Amino acid sequence: MSKLMLLAIDLIRSTKKKRRGVCSHRVDELCFAIESGEDIHPIRVNLMEDGTFAVKDGRHRLAAHKAIGMTQIWAIVENIMRTLLRKWGQFVRNLLQTPQGVFLFVDHAGLEPATSSMPWMRSTR
Repeated sequence: MSKLMLLAIDLIRSTKKKRRGVCSHRVDELCFAIESGEDIHPIRVNLMEDGTFAVKDGRHRLAAHKAIGMTQIWAIVENIMRTLLRKWGQFVRNLLQTPQGVFLFVDHAGLEPATSSMPWMRSTR
């Protein structure tokens, strides 16, 4: 399941496998396009278990956003459910297996344990 999200750029990192450089000419073209108000496709990222994101596609777009001083970028997070279930699935399963589990889960709709390490899910209340 993929989800389009507005992410803080400082939470996005390059993977070790694909740490290739970027073409400065391409980054300059993208900077001009962004500043001109053109629509830029969102980057594609994977959610990591530590709450950061790894770039799958879009390293030039990310570099362009950084170059013009932007702090957020639109991204398609491709593995959000799989990562959340892997990280928090056992917590939820254990919670729901208790007699009062369903009520505890509903009472903690803010998901304090999960949101503490997932910055994009923190409540802004």
